[in-house]
Amino acid sequence: DAIIPDSDGDVPFEFVETSYGPTEEVYGSQSGSIRWMSAPIKFRDDSLVVATSGGTSLSRAYTSQNQSSSATASACTSSPSIILGAMDDSLTRESGGSLLGLVKRSNLISTKIQRRPTFVEQMRFLPSEQDRGRTGQRIESSSRELDIASFKLDYPNRELTLSSTSLIAADSPNAFSLVDLRPLGDFVEHYACIVEKVMFDDVAVSSQTLRQGDANGRGSSKPRDIVAVFDSGLTGCLLIKPFWDRLVAEGLDPSSFASVEIWVKTAKDEKGQSRSQTRRKDKSPGRTASISSSSSTNRLFYVEPISLDWFDDEETAPFVIVMGQTFLTQGSLTVDIEDRRAAFQVV
Repeated sequence: DAIIPDSDGDVPFEFVETSYGPTEEVYGSQSGSIRWMSAPIKFRDDSLVVATSGGTSLSRAYTSQNQSSSATASACTSSPSIILGAMDDSLTRESGGSLLGLVKRSNLISTKIQRRPTFVEQMRFLPSEQDRGRTGQRIESSSRELDIASFKLDYPNRELTLSSTSLIAADSPNAFSLVDLRPLGDFVEHYACIVEKVMFDDVAVSSQTLRQGDANGRGSSKPRDIVAVFDSGLTGCLLIKPFWDRLVAEGLDPSSFASVEIWVKTAKDEKGQSRSQTRRKDKSPGRTASISSSSSTNRLFYVEPISLDWFDDEETAPFVIVMGQTFLTQGSLTVDIEDRRAAFQVV
């Protein structure tokens, strides 16, 4: 359910300054400033709470000691608080309103960004009722709080499900592996997967068909992976600029693409078999799954280039294609953060 302000008592809801300084951020093509504030919150589901450390809310530990008034201090301490990013007017207009990020992990060694706590890493689940004690009171010990390990974005039913356990069955035929791009320089762990092939209109493109090199074919013959990234904050489809340029060099016009279909291999174990195949000792090859969007099925669909500074070596980095809501609204996306698995079910 939606986040609601803490309305207990007479203290009005308001943001509180924190020790985190403002940062310059980019959303789409718009740059702007974000102030990192603290605010007390609660959820309709009492089992979802702000993480605590030694009985103190994490955001409380980072809150500036220079609070402007006693009322502000009371607002911060009346209930656990969370760190939120307050966008300036330019970013608010570009994004269309408030955003809830579902990325959990940052790159701890990256110097590209100033790290800020994410929503998912700040939230915890309380233990089940039988673990709460005879009085039914919340257990305050942080050791008993459970991390968010999985989530499901169900677009047709307009539901977001958060879970402390896996939401994908071990033998799910629709599951595929996610890859962590942080070792290549990405500053957060985006939810990304290796692409088997992409259909741009009626043209099939794969890492094997796009050999590394210049427009005349000179250079290394080592193929570059194509990676798809799921982005619920995006509308259409974005191609990282080197990917866009490579398609142009191949004689294609990405600006004219009216449809995009992405094919991925379902998750396999180290021997190349799915988990269910391993149990059955079935030697059959794995299957592929696809997700697509087009201008004929969604009037908001588009394909545009984007410059991303995710990777340390742009010459060998994967070609990235970002899929937004014109893809995701066709069904439900489930992500197991801890197991790095995902599944997309078309309705």
